[in-house]
Amino acid sequence: PDPGAPTAPAPGGGVARATKVERIATWIDAWRGEVYSALYESGREVEPPTVARPEALLARLVRPEPGRRAGHPTMFIGDGAAAYRDLILSMLGADARMADPAAPLLAGTIARLATDAARAGHRPPPHAIRPLYVRRPDAERDRAARRS
Repeated sequence: PDPGAPTAPAPGGGVARATKVERIATWIDAWRGEVYSALYESGREVEPPTVARPEALLARLVRPEPGRRAGHPTMFIGDGAAAYRDLILSMLGADARMADPAAPLLAGTIARLATDAARAGHRPPPHAIRPLYVRRPDAERDRAARRS
């Protein structure tokens, strides 16, 4: 097995083993019963970052859009995957893989990715780096609610 491959416990808790998967779902707990997510297949983004209820995201994996495959093993990673583990396993069954650890230490991972990008010549100016917001901040939502 590839020592760099993520480990994935078998559904229902089995022994962790190295597993190669082509589809990876990143889930970060967004609270309010939602997760921030993105979906990647073979290293390409196939669903951009979004915020949605876990049930809706999983339904798209069970009944994919035309041209996409159902019944395809998916590796879930992130604290949202850990929080909704039971739901993921109940909806996807044997096609669900849970990364171990569920939520990697992001600072080190981001530093490694940035180092690789810089070595490859990608060095954007600091003012070009911007956060990606997929949901309005609570303060904006609350202000709009008070105006109504």
